[in-house]
Amino acid sequence: MLLYIGFLISGILLFTFSIYRLRKKINFVQHCEHAVGKVVRVEQFDDGDGLLYRAVFAFTTRNGQEVEYRHGTSNSSPNVWPVGATQKFIYNPAHPASARFLSYDVFKFTILLLGISITCIVIGAGYFAAGF
Repeated sequence: MLLYIGFLISGILLFTFSIYRLRKKINFVQHCEHAVGKVVRVEQFDDGDGLLYRAVFAFTTRNGQEVEYRHGTSNSSPNVWPVGATQKFIYNPAHPASARFLSYDVFKFTILLLGISITCIVIGAGYFAAGF
């Protein structure tokens, strides 16, 4: 029984934290500037196991500042992000160098936590609903 109470309490706490984070992320996305970046070059480097390639994007902020963004994921193929490919970015106007892709990745950790919290709540509450 203590196990299910633990599931229920941890699920409720995690749910509350997840909703808080989700609201912060939504607020961040709503108040950020948007820009379209273009791949200007693909950097090649050797990590010891072989050649890897990383795309370098460039975009212009609303006030005319040029920003370069190096994609955090490296690939074994240079064709994943060909030169000239475009991607939507969001950035904080006060810190344009902290840009990130406008995609599901902005929310993925928060949504994962939300899913785990709901699962814990269902397990914990299900025990009591079943009358054990």
